[in-house]
Amino acid sequence: MKINYRASATFRRVHKTNALVKAIRGPIGSGKSVGCVMEMFRICLNQEPNSDGVRRTRWACVRNTYPELKGTVIKTFQAWIPESICPIKYDSPISGMMKINHPDGKTTVEAEFMFLSMDKPKDVKKLMSLELTGIWINEAQFLPVMLVTEAVTRTGRFPEKRVSEGFDGATWNGMIMDTNSPDDDHWWHTFEMALDEETGESLTPKNWEFFTQPGALIDITGIPFESLSNGVKANIENGLYVDYHGHRFVANPLAENVENHKKRLWLLVR
Repeated sequence: MKINYRASATFRRVHKTNALVKAIRGPIGSGKSVGCVMEMFRICLNQEPNSDGVRRTRWACVRNTYPELKGTVIKTFQAWIPESICPIKYDSPISGMMKINHPDGKTTVEAEFMFLSMDKPKDVKKLMSLELTGIWINEAQFLPVMLVTEAVTRTGRFPEKRVSEGFDGATWNGMIMDTNSPDDDHWWHTFEMALDEETGESLTPKNWEFFTQPGALIDITGIPFESLSNGVKANIENGLYVDYHGHRFVANPLAENVENHKKRLWLLVR
């Protein structure tokens, strides 16, 4: 099996960190879902083998609604981890088992993926019985904070430690989650950016790491043309977008979503 995946600058950093929670925020179409799927795949390969030479992990892939789970999460998952190596059964819950040979030629990889929809506090019951290696929450902005914080506590429970065999269990455990930029009063914004009003200390939970992809557009309202970078000047030729406030925007040359869109969607204003 050959996977042709090229990580963006942001996901190269995601793939290197061992943080308990890896939280990625970025614009629509920036490859967040693909990067998260490939991060799960990378962790599956890097899991230490047990005494039988098998690298076992167990995952929950979560979206807020069932239609979105089937139409986006599973669709993206199968585009990169295809049916040929991870057949999916549409039982309750929807699940798939990936079994492949490891590139080392000596061990095998077995990874179980469960696909769950949840968006209400009562859905915490779906989590309570799970014993996972890791969890991926797609479009986490649509989930209540109590579900998110509870989800991470269900990780690190598989595979089990076997002290007598010198097996330490999960090589990495934790949560991967992605989102588009939410409002400033959202829990994501609080965890990523807010400071304690009394101490001035960050409210980011311990061992949570946040990553932000470059924005899709740059506001160039009132900025002299000669002050713009060469990349921005070049993109002006492709067109400007003007919002209802009269602000002028141009495509960000550093954006990671440019290659993911086949058509230019900028409104040319003359």
